[in-house]
Amino acid sequence: GGWVVAGERVGRAREMRAGDGVYVRGEHLHASVVGVRTVAPGDKGDGGDARPVVSVVLGDSAPPPVPAAGDIVSAKVLRITADVAQVSIVAVGGRALNAPLPGLIRREHVRGMGEADRVKMHESFRSGDVVRAEVASLGDARSYFLTTADVACGVVHAVSEASGGTVAMVPVSWQEMECPRTHAREKRKVAQVGGAAAGAAGE
Repeated sequence: GGWVVAGERVGRAREMRAGDGVYVRGEHLHASVVGVRTVAPGDKGDGGDARPVVSVVLGDSAPPPVPAAGDIVSAKVLRITADVAQVSIVAVGGRALNAPLPGLIRREHVRGMGEADRVKMHESFRSGDVVRAEVASLGDARSYFLTTADVACGVVHAVSEASGGTVAMVPVSWQEMECPRTHAREKRKVAQVGGAAAGAAGE
């Protein structure tokens, strides 16, 4: 299997079982860590669960990657202001970093060119969200500048405020996620990764 990031879908619950580094959310299995997706055969014995087991294992001890312009990164949102989201980059190209790196997503880099005036940062990200982003530039000495303008970039994991911050939400469109317990919806810039926000392009 290939590299996956935390929050990314790695299979369907009715077809596979969750192993190490994987959790069930609704009908899908999601990676809980950054690593390599692996699949092991299920138990075909009497009364055994024949579904294969999908796991996400941490990568090898190769030198940690250094972000470069154009790289896809995983980052956790730390703080939001009216014009910028401060994030902590935790993985580059699917490989976990030994130590997180600081990053910024500016309002003009949340969506496509010319849409900055319509972007509201608090309706795009919230503190604690995990986002998939592209390195726009190396920025200044303090932070990397990131962009989520591509449809595959944006929020991949977020918890519902209505649930008290305990339930992971599921994407329902390119700009909304829903709590499966309370059905409360929150606005986000949703990443369309691995079928997430499927059908949203036509909305």
